[in-house]
Amino acid sequence: MLQIQSLRCHPDRCVEESAKKEATEKFQIISRAYAILSDEEKRKVYDETGMMDDAELCGDDVNWEERWRAMFKKVTKEDIQSFVEQYKESGEEREAIKESYIKNKGDVGKIMMDVIGLTYEDEDRVREMIDEMIEKGELKATKRYVAEPAARREKRRKAGEKEAKEAEEALREIAAKENTGDLRTMIMKRQLDRESFFDELAAKYAKPTAAKRKKKAGK
Repeated sequence: MLQIQSLRCHPDRCVEESAKKEATEKFQIISRAYAILSDEEKRKVYDETGMMDDAELCGDDVNWEERWRAMFKKVTKEDIQSFVEQYKESGEEREAIKESYIKNKGDVGKIMMDVIGLTYEDEDRVREMIDEMIEKGELKATKRYVAEPAARREKRRKAGEKEAKEAEEALREIAAKENTGDLRTMIMKRQLDRESFFDELAAKYAKPTAAKRKKKAGK
């Protein structure tokens, strides 16, 4: 939970100075909490006295990226792949596809962009899931879904293949520089094009802000 909150409040995600200041204050609070909970001696002192030494977190010269990395391990390609596999097996993916189908009125292109971890190679599997949900009455067949032109689907497939090839080439360049041979690790190019993979996780698992809830309620 602390990690999710820190993702939402990381100062580097803010563009406006006012928002960055507020995010920094929130991140400082989270950092203080982590500093206590992760250190047995500090936690013991806090439990006994209610006091803590947080001077190191109060300056303007704090490197928040280093602070965040110290709090949480670096996420690797293997971590992302493991998360996606667990996500698919947990049933959450099916629910996400269902929700996206309803939201996008059966637009498969938008569904493929909307759901975490999907690539062009998953489209047949996604369609099978949607067809099954339509047969069970969980979803209604829309014109946009059943009458999608074959040319549009083919265009999407070619674009996906191109993205995969570009990602493979980029990975080869990285591997050459780092002298590593792990070129078969799955990389979702689409997720690299979005703001960050972290934002997707935060958006999915973190509670919406009060402003977002208010906006949603006003619709």
